[in-house]
Amino acid sequence: MRSADRHRLVFATTLATTLAATLATAATARPVAAQSLSGPFTSRWGVTAQTIFGPVQGGPFVTAATSTSTLPGGSATASAALSDGALHVMAGSTNLPPSCWPATCSWTSSGSAYAWNIVTLTPRASDHGTRTVSWKFSLDGGITYGKFGGGAGADAAFYYGTDPSGPIRPHTEYYSRPGDANYVFSSSVDIVGPTTFYFYASLAASAYGSATADFGNTMRFTWEVPDDVIIDSAAPQFVAPTIIPTVTSTPEPASLALVGTGLAMVGALIRRRRRA
Repeated sequence: MRSADRHRLVFATTLATTLAATLATAATARPVAAQSLSGPFTSRWGVTAQTIFGPVQGGPFVTAATSTSTLPGGSATASAALSDGALHVMAGSTNLPPSCWPATCSWTSSGSAYAWNIVTLTPRASDHGTRTVSWKFSLDGGITYGKFGGGAGADAAFYYGTDPSGPIRPHTEYYSRPGDANYVFSSSVDIVGPTTFYFYASLAASAYGSATADFGNTMRFTWEVPDDVIIDSAAPQFVAPTIIPTVTSTPEPASLALVGTGLAMVGALIRRRRRA
């Protein structure tokens, strides 16, 4: 075999191997945030943040954590804080030469953030009926593809409710197509007496081949609570809710008139029976 043919064969073999590795990375690049659920079961509250090749920051009984990694071919940042209910993750393999080829465009970057807490809500009085507690999870990010089919993905998982096993089966959203990724999930529940809520949120992102998964804008939790409800958070810091006025039912004048008429009729009936 001639030297030129041998070089062509080596190049073709290297290119095929690189493309195969890139495709394998694409097949396994989806970060499944919901799989790492050890946090909520080792403590009542905490946060963690981790980026590729970096140690886990935060942990049980921590209210905020941030992790940053800078690689030859990209960077990643991740953070979570219970004080504002926000998670941020960005993974990008963009710091590459403009004229990269598959072997140098196959850098991979990733990051993830988790937060969990337990909150008990107790109405101040029991004669006002039910109170409605509402909440919202919002996600704001975007995916940008890279050269040679380089792609990215982001996985969000969240739960807020009264089921202790809720974090095991959180609501999940996954994004891998280029463009903006905006999502809002809202729900509510009525409470009468003391009620315990379980909060869990996670966000993970990965990118390879000069692509970017930018969810640094935020994944955020917000909620609304009536003004006569006592909030007892396991974590010393937790996102402050929007306080709304408690709605109580007040009898209308016509209803009061009917009640008065009914009482008068009952009194007249009692007097007639006594005379008889």
